[in-house]
Amino acid sequence: MALADAEMDAFNAALGELKGIINRDEAEAALQSLAAQLRAYERRAQITSSLSAYDRRVTTLRLNKLAYNLAAARQLKVPRKTFAFSSRRYIKKDSTTEAPSAPEIQYLDENIACDLAGVSFRLESGKEGMDYTLRKCVNARIVLPAQLSTLYVDDCVDCMIFCSSVSGALHMERCRGLVVIASCHQLRIHHTTSSTFAVAVGSSPIIEHSLDLQFAPLTRATIETHAALLSKLDPGLNKHLLQSGLDPVLDEPQCFTVRDFSWLKAGDNPHYKVHQDVASLEPEEVFKNTVAVLVE
Repeated sequence: MALADAEMDAFNAALGELKGIINRDEAEAALQSLAAQLRAYERRAQITSSLSAYDRRVTTLRLNKLAYNLAAARQLKVPRKTFAFSSRRYIKKDSTTEAPSAPEIQYLDENIACDLAGVSFRLESGKEGMDYTLRKCVNARIVLPAQLSTLYVDDCVDCMIFCSSVSGALHMERCRGLVVIASCHQLRIHHTTSSTFAVAVGSSPIIEHSLDLQFAPLTRATIETHAALLSKLDPGLNKHLLQSGLDPVLDEPQCFTVRDFSWLKAGDNPHYKVHQDVASLEPEEVFKNTVAVLVE
């Protein structure tokens, strides 16, 4: 079933009602309820096989619009908090010279990290089952060892990102030069270039207005081969895959189909490549090297 105009209007009307909520806990409860409704729409679109190609495309665009409206509402309703590292392993001082102060990094709220630049960042515990957003990050090494409901990555450049599992959709918008290792039920990529994805995904990845992408399936064999390093990124990786229902995806056939809404011609699509396994990704050993850098 396609996403109806009435459903769009009702969702946006509920977002509008947030303006009258002053209490932070009440606002967070309302946002969580809307996030659950959005995930229900996404799952319905995923399992509905009778939609035409046009209706699928329209529904995807509408879901993306609702997702970003929801993220914007979070920014407006929750006060800003200054970012602080949970571990100081990345801040070094010698005995004689005081280290220069790091550039300010901020959370727009506890579920949005912005302006990570040239740093290693590890998500603190307690984010299980929540939506999370990465925005305007540059040359950052990001580890998200959690089972998230939805992950939004917006306007990020030259970053390495690991996410254990996403029970809903991973949305990628306006990004460049990323290496992403993740598992998710849906992967939606828009206006993104020169990026690599090693993913276990429950449905065909969707791309639009994107170029120079490469994909490879994240399989159980790959996880077992690199278990020593991956367990350092997330000791609970297997648990998170089970919680999100993505564990069976690791055993599915070693290929998947990418849907490109910007390429309607017959024949090979120059916008992306699909590799049989992570060992075939370019440059050579990019998966292994990325995991090793994230562990450091």
